Amino acid sequence: MTQNVARHGIPSGPGAEALAQRLADHLAGEIDGLESSTELIESTFSTSLLVLNARCAVDPRAARAETWDAAVNAMQLGSAVFAVTGTREGSVDARINRRLRTLPAAGPSSMADAGAWLTAFWLAVVCREQERMTRLCEIRLDRLRSPDGRYDEYVYHWIDTLQTYWLRRPGLVEKLTATLRASDPAIARNVPRDMLQGLLHPPINLFHHFVRKDEEGFSPALVEALKLHKAYWTLTEDRSTDIDGAVALGPLAIACLVRRATPDRRRIRVPAQAPPDARLAGRVPDMSRMPTPRRGVMASRGAEQARGTAVPQGACVPGEARHRYAPLSEEPHDDESAPARRSGA
Repeated sequence: MTQNVARHGIPSGPGAEALAQRLADHLAGEIDGLESSTELIESTFSTSLLVLNARCAVDPRAARAETWDAAVNAMQLGSAVFAVTGTREGSVDARINRRLRTLPAAGPSSMADAGAWLTAFWLAVVCREQERMTRLCEIRLDRLRSPDGRYDEYVYHWIDTLQTYWLRRPGLVEKLTATLRASDPAIARNVPRDMLQGLLHPPINLFHHFVRKDEEGFSPALVEALKLHKAYWTLTEDRSTDIDGAVALGPLAIACLVRRATPDRRRIRVPAQAPPDARLAGRVPDMSRMPTPRRGVMASRGAEQARGTAVPQGACVPGEARHRYAPLSEEPHDDESAPARRSGA
């Protein structure tokens, strides 16, 4: 049985289309400027996320090549933030917006913090960029800590959990347990309660179902995550028209991880329209009814931009509600995408 979570009323139509294109044009100029200076790379990354949300607002099926372009650009910029802040001298090479660019090193910076890491990691997961995921997971936690105590401790436990899972380090269950405990609203006080419960905690809960191999619980939890996302972004009139609510990026990324780790490659059938659907998010269609040529469009564009990062047909798309999880415990599990996961990294 499938369920639909109706998407809230994010503005669409010709005006929204024009806005998305203007933002994309502006982003292209910002990206070109990074080769002279990376001082504003944090702002450029933020602009790329705005473009992605704007594209998804007008393309709720995430079926257009422009939407995939936006996802890949955001992913590449998220990785670039940590590349340029990881060295003090010289430059780093980064492929962004279809070109290999030489970016000046920026040195350690507060912009490469825990929040930016989570966003960059989710984007790498959605775009199936395993090497980028590995490089991000090899970043030390102390490099991500904000000196001003901006983030609650659970955020660092959460990052440690994800890095442990992806790099197959020991202690996954204990670290996830610590994350769950520290994310209790009675303990986490640096973030508004509605944001914690509506946006930040649901991905942790989904991952918890995954780790427990909870076949019955994951799909309902995904539906609940989308409902919470919608509830948060419709709580006030201003939020309901904010394109920042166009994509439930965290739940989407966890669904991608689960599908990739599912041995029989079944899909988690939880149609939902809260974020955009098809390859990026949202109301998940029956991919058997999707026209095959879509894959060619997406694959060719993705390969051009991200060196073969294109999402295959049906990738990251939830399918059947009762799926099986790959073993995930303190012993090595069978997720073929997890590194040994160090290919080229």
